[in-house]
Amino acid sequence: MDFWASWCHPCRAENPNMRKVLEKYEDNGFTIFGVSLDDKNHRQAWINATNKTG
Repeated sequence: MDFWASWCHPCRAENPNMRKVLEKYEDNGFTIFGVSLDDKNHRQAWINATNKTG
């Protein structure tokens, strides 16, 4: 489980590493459940963050 927010720079910086781990182990049934801590007022920031780094 990965807790993150669009305003959390360390959280966003970790995303490429999380992606690599997922790609390496997803064939074995591994998955990552991402939980955004952004509130509804930051919806566009969340969209921008996910579009930028997945």
